[in-house]
Amino acid sequence: MTNPVRIGNLFHLLAYAAEVADELDWRELTHLDTRLPVAALSAMLLHRGERLVRQGLEYDYRTEQLDLRAPRGQIQVSATVRRALRPVGLVACEVNERTPDFPAQRVIKAALRWASEHPENAKCKDELNRLRWHMAVVADVPFTLGDTSAALAADRHPRLRTLLRLAWWLAALGLPDPGGDAERRAPDPGLEKEERLRQIFEGFVRGFIGFHKPVGLHLAGRWMRWHNTNDPGSQPHLPGLEMDALCHRCRQRLVVECKFVADPLAPGRGSSHSLRADHVRQVVVYMENVRRKNPDLDVRGLLLYPRGHRRMAEELVVWDMPLTVATLDLALAPDEVEDGLARILRASVADDAC
Repeated sequence: MTNPVRIGNLFHLLAYAAEVADELDWRELTHLDTRLPVAALSAMLLHRGERLVRQGLEYDYRTEQLDLRAPRGQIQVSATVRRALRPVGLVACEVNERTPDFPAQRVIKAALRWASEHPENAKCKDELNRLRWHMAVVADVPFTLGDTSAALAADRHPRLRTLLRLAWWLAALGLPDPGGDAERRAPDPGLEKEERLRQIFEGFVRGFIGFHKPVGLHLAGRWMRWHNTNDPGSQPHLPGLEMDALCHRCRQRLVVECKFVADPLAPGRGSSHSLRADHVRQVVVYMENVRRKNPDLDVRGLLLYPRGHRRMAEELVVWDMPLTVATLDLALAPDEVEDGLARILRASVADDAC
């Protein structure tokens, strides 16, 4: 992309995606260009960790080979006989139990411990340690970039995704260089991919709308089932629809879909270019489904891209529904990025709706 996302702005996007944009004065971070401050990342990790503990830790299944006096799980007869465990009152068992003690949550607890010991976090040391105490059922493991990257790549628990991403940044920027191993100090390969960057971009847009409520927009639920006027239960195997953001304002509904590609246009026949067909189809299907469920409402759409070498601000009409296609310049200062997003959202709704 011609206008890249600089580190300071990536931090700014993460702050909204982590829903902690009201915790610190992010405007002081406008001039960041080489690193993210450990103290600020730790504050974000603490905020998200408190939410996790308040809502309840995640659980996952873990398989272990144990020698038990009271058998449970699957008894391993051959191992019991081979190791002569019966004379001493033990039975070899393979136990597959649902537990909060699994790798992703171990990484988060290790990140909290490392952050609590960092000199930049003296003010929140007690809070970080108290949060670790609430995770006492999770085992203590060393905080390493390799384990954090593996847990982030697995991506098995959506509730832990932001926490793991924050833990990765702490590991990448705060841990000492492990003997010149360049691969472990390289940027997160996932963050260089369209999907990971799209997730951060999407989280920023959703967090901004939820926090600032520009032009009276309020976030509604993101999940929606396909509308079926005949029999809602006749197609149980259809997957649900997950929008990046669905906003409501008086009699209006605004469907927001975020993409992270270098160019919103794709080459067509000859020298022509057109909007990417899969992007347009996706947002229009969302809009039509919302309209079928709410035929009396004014349904609109916004297809939002980061600005690359092409600037766009187009007003289209698809199936009698207004669709705005716009680009947001993420290379500007954070205040200007927010102002630009507010202008785009303002242009995507009708002024006379209320």
